[in-house]
Amino acid sequence: AQAQQSAPARTGLDSGQVAPDATGSQKVEVTALKARQSLQEVPASVTALTADDLARSGLVNAADLQQKVPGLSLSSGGRETNLAIRGVSNNVRSIGADPSNAVHIDGVYLPRSSMVLTELFDLQRVEVLKGPEGTLYGRNATGGAINVVTRAPTAKPGAEGFVGFGSQGLRRTQLAAGGGTDDVSGRIAMAYTKDDGYTRNLSTGTGLDANDFKAFRGKVRVALGMKADLTLLAQASDDKGTIGYGVSTDTSITGPLYPYSLGDPDYRLTAADHRTDARHIRLDSPVSSSRKTRVLAATVNWDLGSVGFKSITGFTSFKSGDRNDVDWTGAKLETQDTTT
Repeated sequence: AQAQQSAPARTGLDSGQVAPDATGSQKVEVTALKARQSLQEVPASVTALTADDLARSGLVNAADLQQKVPGLSLSSGGRETNLAIRGVSNNVRSIGADPSNAVHIDGVYLPRSSMVLTELFDLQRVEVLKGPEGTLYGRNATGGAINVVTRAPTAKPGAEGFVGFGSQGLRRTQLAAGGGTDDVSGRIAMAYTKDDGYTRNLSTGTGLDANDFKAFRGKVRVALGMKADLTLLAQASDDKGTIGYGVSTDTSITGPLYPYSLGDPDYRLTAADHRTDARHIRLDSPVSSSRKTRVLAATVNWDLGSVGFKSITGFTSFKSGDRNDVDWTGAKLETQDTTT
């Protein structure tokens, strides 16, 4: 169930467990404050979305979270992603800039906001903490923090999947399966989304505003004895979706590019190059975009009775590349290639 709590100080979320309490209502346990607690007992402002909430609300990617989480804004403009919680964000719109809000997946910090824009698949819950969280989450948590908790492996075998189709050639698939024994269990999941885009480049016949996303996740849990266990995580995602483009509002052939065309015919525009239809444009070259994210993690949990020990060791990798037609026209004026 979806749960939202606001208290004078702060609110927390846990492993996303939902269980009925003595009154028969659902009780949500969270770990937003680094310890398992009932959501009602956590002195913080938190919104918790379970897997059922995400499915019931039709939230398929991270940007959709702002539809259900008050105070959260997540948008992308070209290569940069802006993540804001309660209006707090980073004014430096650069793919290499540190964010003002922390994002973690299974406790592993994602250092770039662009790593957040991914599909939501095979998750146990999503926790959004609002307000400064530097005490618990360290740097880059001025506005708050987002915790993404994936489904944990269990001994019980099972599988589930989803296949969907939509307009603009949309194809979406999500599959997950898991099982094992009490000592060793595992879970694998994958997601695939692709469509033809809402905008057409008439010069190349290719689509823009298009989705092309693939991701895989594998988790293995091993019981170490003495009430200790080890969980290994490996996740990879490739996003080759293209960004949207505007159109030139200058419909005059002798517009700003006209002086260049006198010296180089490649800069010359025809009447067909000047379009006011935002969904059918002319760019002189194909555009492309690529985001590759890798996450590896090893988590050790050890129950020592009155206290517990938890160690998270993680590795993240993020690579991006873009080819953009900067002049937004059919003239061979300027094309930009960027790599991070």
